[in-house]
Amino acid sequence: MKTIKVLLALTIAGSCLASCRRAPSMENETGAQSEVAANATSEPSVTSDGINNDERKMAKKADVRSRVKDVLAATTQLERVTKEVGGIVMNSKLENREEGTYTQAFTNDSLKEIQTYVPTSTLTLKVPVQYLDTFMNVLVAQSEFINSRNLSLEDFTLQYVGNKLKQDASKANNLAPKNVDNVDYIDAKTEQNINRKLENLSINDQVRYATLTVDLYQPKKVTITLIPNIDNMVKPHFGDQLKGAMQNGWWLIKQLLIGIANLWVFILIGGVVLVVVRKYRTVKPAVKS
Repeated sequence: MKTIKVLLALTIAGSCLASCRRAPSMENETGAQSEVAANATSEPSVTSDGINNDERKMAKKADVRSRVKDVLAATTQLERVTKEVGGIVMNSKLENREEGTYTQAFTNDSLKEIQTYVPTSTLTLKVPVQYLDTFMNVLVAQSEFINSRNLSLEDFTLQYVGNKLKQDASKANNLAPKNVDNVDYIDAKTEQNINRKLENLSINDQVRYATLTVDLYQPKKVTITLIPNIDNMVKPHFGDQLKGAMQNGWWLIKQLLIGIANLWVFILIGGVVLVVVRKYRTVKPAVKS
């Protein structure tokens, strides 16, 4: 945190010194930030050689992907620095990206669940352009390894000047009195002027604030959790299995006795038939003698 405060103090001091060297005493009171804001909203002057370079509408963008020691701490610090320099946190997303989950037997009733994941963070920030270098230094100080870093400029000068010239020309044409025939035409022109004005306001905002997209991640992490072994918990033990087997055997014996009892009529008839057959066989030889 001390390093960040030192960087911010040096940047502000450097901006003030540069302002003192370039401008009179009244400009020194406004500071570097008001100077940048004035340049952003000022209209570019067109000369015979082209557009004045000091008044060009240049929008700055930066994309950074880096590895940090602690994603949560780095994200919190970058958000705090952004607010301290008057910037805006447009988007901030923290996520643990799961890499894989594995299970191992630990005890009869529990399993060891091993989960690997990578903490990540994605931020979209708008930082006053005069603090862009300071913010990048803070980000580099937070990083252990920078995968990629991309700084880009987009020139909106011609679009801004074109919108302004069209607005001026349209204002001159709208001096004619309105009547029934040209009301719709004038309304359409008014809407176009409003759209051009909004476009120029958007350009000024992009010039005043640099847009940064920051993608952070940290080395893979592992968590180990003990979870219940449901399969073993619901499976009966040997004693319970033996007891269940004996109960099943006794149940089969009872079912067999019940089945035999249901067949008593057939058993009785079979017994009578057997007695008659034996008696007949016994009496028949006696008749022959």
